[in-house]
Parts: sequence; structure tokens; C-alpha cells
Amino acid sequence: MIVLTGLVISVAGIYLATSSLAKPIAPSMRIGVMVSDSGSLYFAGVIQRAAAKLASSDLAETVKVNLVFEDAGDSVFEARNALARVKAFDADLLLAPIESDSARLVAQLSKDQFPIIATAALADDVENKQPFLRLTSSHSQDIISLAEMISREKPAPVLIVNSSDQYGKDVMKSLAFGLTLRGVPKVQVIGINDVSAIRKVRPEVLIVASMEQSVGFFSSMRDWLPQVEQIYLVPGNLANYTAYPWAKTLKGTKAILPKDPTTAEFRNRLATALGRPSLLSNPKAPIFALAWHTYEAVLLAGQAFLEAKSTNPDSLRTALLTSKSKGELRFQSSGYLRNVDYTVFGYGVLGSYAPEGSFSPN
Repeated sequence: MIVLTGLVISVAGIYLATSSLAKPIAPSMRIGVMVSDSGSLYFAGVIQRAAAKLASSDLAETVKVNLVFEDAGDSVFEARNALARVKAFDADLLLAPIESDSARLVAQLSKDQFPIIATAALADDVENKQPFLRLTSSHSQDIISLAEMISREKPAPVLIVNSSDQYGKDVMKSLAFGLTLRGVPKVQVIGINDVSAIRKVRPEVLIVASMEQSVGFFSSMRDWLPQVEQIYLVPGNLANYTAYPWAKTLKGTKAILPKDPTTAEFRNRLATALGRPSLLSNPKAPIFALAWHTYEAVLLAGQAFLEAKSTNPDSLRTALLTSKSKGELRFQSSGYLRNVDYTVFGYGVLGSYAPEGSFSPN
């Protein structure tokens, strides 16, 4: 009996000694990720899952992140059910859908239950009583940044031709306002189909504010374009035009896009996690940017949770809004990114574009 008692005491001593050296249990939080498993972006869901899981794994030693994945769909019924499941999961924070219509529904239905981080560019009217935290620049930010870049060249006059759809109208208004506000002395606007009026103008700078309608415009105006000193495209019509006979008339045309945030290391990790090494053949594919922002959102949420020392929604929002990147505040009070840097693209004689510089509107 004495021997047995001594053995028990010895074993207990060893257990207590090793336990005291064990790592403390990491605090935990819950994140609902609104993935795209349906609709035109149905292929993105698998990318979002892989990126969120990579971030959760990287945070494991400091904070345990529990994830639930739901598709908000494109109807009120689907969005309400998805949010109900996220609420039942007891999520502390939500990653927004990557499509504006779905994100708008989620904003309307969530009633500020939790902070929301957007991992893709959403329309400016997608908002809650509390701001979305946007990890990408908005469409309007990109257009205003283009206006800033153009205005620094002090051009006059500037002609904006725009399509009659909502995209063309919105871009035209932002550009015209942005250029005028920045002191450009003469800004003229003509509809993209009013060819006779356009031909009477001799602008120093031409901006084409449209999407696929640009193809028809360039084709019908190929003989007029060479007299324009500088042409600018907007994100909606930045494309490869090498297949068209008028492609050479675009030589020297410029456009801007937010800088690619991904690294070769991250792209390799993502491709490995997905078991799809073929993805690496196109390192500029948009899915990598989406994956990075999803990964970044989970990391940011974990860091904010540790900073706030709480899952209280207001505390988390405050920690998110006051988070920093490179020593500076990451977000404006509205939730938009504070500083965005751009890559400047230029067209060659073959009608394809390539990076040729950088631009910072800040």
C-alpha cells in the first residue's frame, strides 16, 4: 500500500510539472463567412473557404477562430435563412457577400448584430447603420483616384464619353465632378453614341466611361482617336483588345487598378490548400485578390478581438476602425480604406496592356 501511494504521488507530480509547462488555451471567437456558392460567382465559394481556413490556422496559437460558411443567395428568403444560421452559430463578426445585391440584403437584415467586413469591392450604397469595414477600394474611390491622376497633368480640355447605362452614368458623374473640383478648366460630356458631336470636339484628353460599349466606340472612331493626345480607360473597359483591327490606335492609353496585394508565397499556399497547382499559371487572376482579402479579414478580426479583449460588437468595431496598416490608420470613419495605391497600366501597339508605373492619390 505504501509503495502504491508513493507511485500515485510520483505520477501526480509528473502530471502537475508537465501541465505547468503547457501552452495556455487560446481565446476563441466565431466568424460567419458569407460565401458565393451560387449565381454568376458560384466558383468563388471554394476560394473563400480555403483562404479563411488558412488564416484560422495561422491564428491558432493566439486566438481560436471558429468558422461557419453560408451562402446568402440572391433573395430575401435565402439571405434571411443564412443569417438565421449565422446567428444560431453565435457569430461575433461577419464577412460580407462579395456581390453587392447580396451584401445589400444582408445589411438590411442583419440589424447591426455584428461588425461586417467586406472582402470585395461593393457598391457605395451597400451600408448599414454601422459602417462596413471595406478591405478593398470602392468603385467610386477608384474613379475619383483616376480623376486625381488626370488632374495632376493639368489638361484642358477634357472630354468624357459615357454609355447610357447606369455604370456609364455613374462613372461620368464621378469623373466630371472630380475633375472640376480639382480645377480642370474645361470638362465636356457627350454620350458615347453621339458620334457626330464627338467628332466636332478636339480634346486634349479623352476618357471612355463605359463597359463593353467601348468596343463599338473604338471601331467607329478609329480615324478620330489619333488626334487625341491622351486616352484613359476606366476599370470597366480595361481589357485586351489585340483581336481588333483598330487595336493600335490605343497605343499610349492609360488606366489604373488598385495594386495587387498578393505574394507568390500566398498564391502557392492557396494553390496547395486547394490541390490546384494549375492556378499558379495565372498569378494575376482575380481569385487571388479575393482569397487574400478573405485571409486578411480573418486575421484582422482575430487581431481586433485580441485588442478589444471582448466579443462585444461595439468593442470589436472600435478595434477594427482603429486598426493600423504600416503605422497608419487603415480605415476612414466611414469604413472605407484610408490609403489606396494604384498600378498604372499602359497600352502598347498590339492592343494589350501592361504595368508601367504606380500612382498614389494620397
